[in-house]
Amino acid sequence: MANSLRPIAITILPASGLVPIYFTPHITTFTVSMIHISNVSSSGVNTRICLVPSGSAAAIGNALIWDISVPANDFIEFGKGDIYAAGYSLHGKASADNSINIKVAGIETT
Repeated sequence: MANSLRPIAITILPASGLVPIYFTPHITTFTVSMIHISNVSSSGVNTRICLVPSGSAAAIGNALIWDISVPANDFIEFGKGDIYAAGYSLHGKASADNSINIKVAGIETT
């Protein structure tokens, strides 16, 4: 069994739709050490993050957070200890372009 603690996704969320952030590789589980969402703008921005099973689409039914406001120049963190099965993916969206940065870190186990 191989383990590696590392950042697995660093991206800026668009406002245009729920986009992939991270895919759990085949035959791998992912244990989250943190999901860090920072707002780099001067006003609050709503954020959506979904945990999507293989073959499904990102939607409110698989949301981890849905339209949670991240205050201006602030951040939220969540997800510590969550375990994602092989084939699952994280998708995200912000209510304003170029305002929400997301960092996901954890351990992939094969």
